[in-house]
Amino acid sequence: MSVYTQKGKKYKRKRKSQRHSAETTVERREQQNKTKRGIDGLCQSLNQDVCSHLGNSTLLCERHSFPLPLLTHLESGINDASVGQTTVAELNITTEETGTQNVTYVKEVKITGDTSVKEGETLNLTCSVESFPPSLITWTKLGLSGILNNDIGTATLVIPNVTAEYFGQYICTAKHQDNTLTKEVNITVIYAKKPVITGMTTVKEGEALNLTCGVESFPPSVITWTKRGSNNNLQKETRIILQNDTGSATLVILNVTAEYSGQYMCTAKHQDNTLTEEVNITVISDGPSAVLPWAVAVAVVSLIVNVICIILLMLLWNTRKKVKPNQEDRTYMSLRKTDLSPEYDVIAQPLN
Repeated sequence: MSVYTQKGKKYKRKRKSQRHSAETTVERREQQNKTKRGIDGLCQSLNQDVCSHLGNSTLLCERHSFPLPLLTHLESGINDASVGQTTVAELNITTEETGTQNVTYVKEVKITGDTSVKEGETLNLTCSVESFPPSLITWTKLGLSGILNNDIGTATLVIPNVTAEYFGQYICTAKHQDNTLTKEVNITVIYAKKPVITGMTTVKEGEALNLTCGVESFPPSVITWTKRGSNNNLQKETRIILQNDTGSATLVILNVTAEYSGQYMCTAKHQDNTLTEEVNITVISDGPSAVLPWAVAVAVVSLIVNVICIILLMLLWNTRKKVKPNQEDRTYMSLRKTDLSPEYDVIAQPLN
């Protein structure tokens, strides 16, 4: 019995020791849960973005901001009775903060906006660079001296009522501390000017008619030649040569005759617009038929002049006859007296 009693005592002691160990484990878990709840409450009171318990009474808190701080809170002397509800002062928290200041960076240069505009519209380009500190942005144009626009971080280039002269390459330059970044963009201006016709408008029969129609435009226009009042296709005639080039078309008619005289039209098709220009062509013949009309005209004019001269002379003659003579122009007659009779004393008498 004594042995049993002793064994029983030992057995009872062992079970008591096991019971004490289990109670200690439960209390430790409750303590850990209370500590965790206290840490969560502490994170909320510190208003941090991310908090985690690293063990060994260390609380790691992080906040996402610029500059980027790293906050480490060291926990000590937590009171079991007030864990989870106490303030930072009651928890005896000390804080250690570390962070990196003045972080500099620069990203790629970006250009936005339409690179193709019509004549008369507004060109609008924006250049931006994401960087710290902000970069100095400058706009320039290749082949043009001077700065078009500049600003900090973002620079917008606005050109109203653009013309053909504004096409070309534009350059955005970003100056960031000791670094310089550039980006180019090619701008095209859609335009079309009035057609221009060059060449001799008067040619002799048998010679060649040579006319060129040019149109300054972008993109290049489609140019065609036609003759007013003619149903014939100029391009199908063997004596006619059409030479098309970028922005121009040349019409060549070999061995022209009088029938090629008339009005020729140059038509330029540019996108949705149609532009036209006309020219009058005269063909001169060297044969008798060309000389005869001029000779007839000269003869008629000469005849009219002669007739007028004759009429004037006749009128002048008739007028001269009707005019009375002056005293010195009167005529006297001298008579010799053969009869000395006093009845014949009158020797002359003036005419009335």
